[in-house]
Amino acid sequence: MDLGPWVQLLSLSMGALTALGRFGDRFVVLLAVSPEKDPYGPMHHLAFSLGIFLTLLLTLGVVLSILAVVREAKGLMAGGFLSFTLVFLVAVQVTFWRYREPSQVEDTMLDTYDLAYEQATRNVSDIWWQKLVAIHDTFGCCGKSSPLSWLGQEEKDLCKAVRQRAGCLREISSFVREHLSLVSLLFGVTLAFMVPTTPAQPKTPTPPPAGLGPPEGGRAAKSKKPRGLPELHQTQACVLQTGRLRPQGGP
Repeated sequence: MDLGPWVQLLSLSMGALTALGRFGDRFVVLLAVSPEKDPYGPMHHLAFSLGIFLTLLLTLGVVLSILAVVREAKGLMAGGFLSFTLVFLVAVQVTFWRYREPSQVEDTMLDTYDLAYEQATRNVSDIWWQKLVAIHDTFGCCGKSSPLSWLGQEEKDLCKAVRQRAGCLREISSFVREHLSLVSLLFGVTLAFMVPTTPAQPKTPTPPPAGLGPPEGGRAAKSKKPRGLPELHQTQACVLQTGRLRPQGGP
């Protein structure tokens, strides 16, 4: 089964998901709120770099595999195999980290929103207030709703233009879980494809087995000998034997 088209589709999916995580409005609005020391910024950049790295490796592996088959080059085949091996190792590491720290990304994004909410409600500056309103407009949420569905005066001012009163913590948590489920599915498919995927080996001409000799044309050419020679040798041998067996007193 040729897995080349499927690996190309997997590479495109990886690139699309990476672009969504980098340029998606919900990720960007939280990145704008995150300060320099907040862990969300480095985590966001690391995820983008890792996605680009895997996309390039998948694309490089497919290209090298195709060229190895077309040109029958073992060096290109080895390069494609190395690319797929690196993708497999990175996918295993990411999957292991995902199951070991299942809530780290979600907690980091929620902490970023908590920081923006506290800065907007406690400080007099309008910068944090505008950033918090931008988060509410992007996620379609409104502050931190209490279990008794009661909003304070600050949250009432924030939620004037928002029809829904769903808490932003719940909205952000739901969004992160959906996105991470897609990431986990994509890495699972990557592992499933990388296990049997190796570049197709170029076909090399196989020498004829020992003992079969050259092709039929050459063998036929070499086997052609004059037919009269064996008969001549037999005739001479009979004459000699007849002369030896002839009686001595004869003519």
